[in-house]
Amino acid sequence: MPSHFAASHLNKLKTLRYRAVPALVGAAALLAACQRASAPTTAATTPLATASPATAAATPAAPQWSPRVAKLLREMTLEEKIGQMTQITNAAINHTGEQKDVSLDSAKLVPFVREYGVGSFLNGEAVPPAQWLRTLTALQRIALRESRLHIPIIYGIDHMHGASYVSGAAIFPHNINLGATFNPEFARQEARATVMESADLGHLWVFAPVLDLGLNVYWPRFYETYGEDPLVAAELGAAYVTELQNNKDIRPYKVAACGKHFLGYSDPRNGWDRTNALIPEQRIQEFFRPSFQAAIDAGLKSVMVNSGEINGEPVHSSKAILTDLLRTQMGFKGVAVTDWQDILRLVTVQKTAPNEKEATFRCLDAGIDMAMTPYNTNFCRIVKELVQEGRLTKERIDLSAGRVLQMKDELGLFDNPLPRADRLSRVGAPEHQQHALEAARESVVLLKNEQHTLPLAPASVKRLLVVGPSADSRANLAGGWTLAWQGRAEAQYPADVPSLLTALKREYPTAVVETVAYQDAAGKPQAASVLAAARRADAVVLALGE
Repeated sequence: MPSHFAASHLNKLKTLRYRAVPALVGAAALLAACQRASAPTTAATTPLATASPATAAATPAAPQWSPRVAKLLREMTLEEKIGQMTQITNAAINHTGEQKDVSLDSAKLVPFVREYGVGSFLNGEAVPPAQWLRTLTALQRIALRESRLHIPIIYGIDHMHGASYVSGAAIFPHNINLGATFNPEFARQEARATVMESADLGHLWVFAPVLDLGLNVYWPRFYETYGEDPLVAAELGAAYVTELQNNKDIRPYKVAACGKHFLGYSDPRNGWDRTNALIPEQRIQEFFRPSFQAAIDAGLKSVMVNSGEINGEPVHSSKAILTDLLRTQMGFKGVAVTDWQDILRLVTVQKTAPNEKEATFRCLDAGIDMAMTPYNTNFCRIVKELVQEGRLTKERIDLSAGRVLQMKDELGLFDNPLPRADRLSRVGAPEHQQHALEAARESVVLLKNEQHTLPLAPASVKRLLVVGPSADSRANLAGGWTLAWQGRAEAQYPADVPSLLTALKREYPTAVVETVAYQDAAGKPQAASVLAAARRADAVVLALGE
């Protein structure tokens, strides 16, 4: 248990833990992990794809637009509204077509804004803050100039553990480590560092926190979760959202959080990412809802939708999940965005729609507001056709476009659309780095220490073997979403970041600290050489996983 973990906080967690066991009374589930009563739900035996009569009769609350948004919706063309529902990758508007290229090719950008009114762009990889500043300032200026009504774009980015796509930023431990601390303060500090180091650069839509539960060890993105406990995920997730969206030190800017991946994403039956999960509704309510509910109660402005399926139904096309559950029961009023190219996924992978047009209709009919297309404007053309054919109403388009515009207005984008250059010294601030270090230290979990083996006294260790896939890997120490989606090559990590082997050599300067290859170039285990080295050593540090 962390040394500074206050007894009052521990008691709160214990109290909430006991209260979090749902008592099913008819069709209602009491979810005190969210510290609120659930709205009536369907019975545990009802398939998620089929709403009960009571749920079907209910409708989400009517949207309340700001005067600015209401005026824009009256003045915008159908095409401009559909553009606000479209999100394009930076690779479609830079010079090389590669994510790592954070630059701007205005000849590629202008048609997206002028002809289609595209309202959002996303991602890239880690580059110096000054480069982000130049690129997003130019992007926003062109967008404001080319937009008939001068509507700013909103830029989304995967800052998953600190401002991890900004070179030199403080990198925090991943969520699985923060969950191991049981301390929401670390989630708050991470959110604070993230916005302090990136909001001024134009990063006003952060695709975090991950609110999935770590229930399936076969799922390769387990480390992105706060762990298996719905209460811990709810507490830390809500702390993150509250700080990210309400931080006062980044004024005049505000940042929108994006809870993901709504919902049940982390428990695929076969362990593969973005695949089918078999989850009864009671389990949805008891385990997968609380973390998202807590974030929604904290004011969450957006959600990203589960790329997979639940009980054979793609979540992107599930009205039972995206409207009946998310909006009617849970009270969500923000923007629901797809994950990467996920409308087309209904055709190419899930095989539930015969073509992209039908897939688009099903997703919008279910409740999607914005499509991460992410390379082209087929979505714009198709949605316009669906309206012209009468399959989608103009009111339905107003609803999603209005939600996107409302989020932009609440963030102050219309009044302060451009990044600023006078606070770049905040990036990598010592205070943020210290908080990240404290979080890492508090997250270390000691499972067993027979015969008081640890700590290893330097005087008692003459030869130390450090072996395993993470023994001499800075990339494995950082994990995914660090500098780039899957991390980067070893040579591209900062020189002052030591591997475990390098750090132990410093810690035991009088000992022989060595490593041996645990496998050959073909991936064949080298058990004999590892065992021989282990026999020579006084102690062995085996470094596995990320």
